Amino acid sequence: MLAIFLSYISCGIINLRQVKAEKGIIKKAIAAFPKSKSSKIYCSVMLVYMIALSIVITNLYSDNICEYAKSVALASLMWPMAQIDHKFMRIPNKLIVLGLIYRYYIFVFELIYYRDGLLSTVISELIGALAIFIVLMLISLIIKNGIGMGDVKFLMLMGLMLGMYRLAATVFVIMIIAFFVSLYKLIIKKVDKKSEFAFGPLIAIGSAISFIIFGN
Repeated sequence: MLAIFLSYISCGIINLRQVKAEKGIIKKAIAAFPKSKSSKIYCSVMLVYMIALSIVITNLYSDNICEYAKSVALASLMWPMAQIDHKFMRIPNKLIVLGLIYRYYIFVFELIYYRDGLLSTVISELIGALAIFIVLMLISLIIKNGIGMGDVKFLMLMGLMLGMYRLAATVFVIMIIAFFVSLYKLIIKKVDKKSEFAFGPLIAIGSAISFIIFGN
């Protein structure tokens, strides 16, 4: 149910223009469902993936509802993030704020039901977020326009959701995907090395694969 509910919220973000165009709570709620063919396909694939991820995590990897909620919540944000970054070459702060809201409510639940080991979990997540920030800042100093601040903030959010070890596994998969995509663009499409492209979709693809393989 959580995967379906979060997928609905993500559909609302993806179809935000038509939601804003409507008046009244009920009409806005209905407007969250996609109308265009491309949006219907995208949201349908998202829903199928989210349900599949829920099944994989609960049956193969974790019986901890908070770890499950973190992975599903983060995965639900990947889809609108990738779509927005692909279209507009930016990741809006509102999406990061929504992720922090998700994390806050999960933390409250952890504080009530999973207090044992919570401190080590929080420390791991803070270290993960800080480590990815430092690494990406160094990359941005070495490679001009190598990565945008929206990507940095989203990856830091991933650190707060996954912790340092699971984040490391996810980033490893993302870097493999990014390498082959960059190679394709350079060799096949003959794109200049200084050409910019949206990194958000690569984060989403790499994370989607990592979540299924490692249960992150």
